[in-house]
Amino acid sequence: SKSFTLDGSTTYLTLPSAAADYTDDFSIAFWMKTAADATQGVLCYKADDPLPGGTGPSYGLSFGTGAFAFRDGSGNLFQTAALITPDTWIHVVLVINGADSRIYVDGVSRLTFSPTVLANTNLLRIGRFSPTDSLYFDGELADFMIYSKALAAYEAKALAIGP
Repeated sequence: SKSFTLDGSTTYLTLPSAAADYTDDFSIAFWMKTAADATQGVLCYKADDPLPGGTGPSYGLSFGTGAFAFRDGSGNLFQTAALITPDTWIHVVLVINGADSRIYVDGVSRLTFSPTVLANTNLLRIGRFSPTDSLYFDGELADFMIYSKALAAYEAKALAIGP
């Protein structure tokens, strides 16, 4: 198990564009535990600066008030019910598969949606929104994986159970 702690104010990770430049099926899976006082944060975001002059998002996964939110390349926001308990480990799988895209939490599908995911050459930021924004993730992430396919329900469930 590989984990890392992000401080909610300055630390985040970046991956090169090629590591997550998918417009077709892909999945992102990880374990997360927010800090006890975290009320919102960015888990991963692949975009240019969304402020004037930026190209906007290809996709982004964040949370606020205990719910997960996925923003697509057209600016649509898809949100789960409140599922996050601060300072508690949970497993999350984001599956992008056209109209059957899903967010799984602890192996259970919690949201089905139909996003628009646009190609771009920007970095994938883990734990930060954009280069000019102050929204970060405060907590721990572990076993962060990107798959070049849409994981099936049984695969999302198996990842939540662990080896």
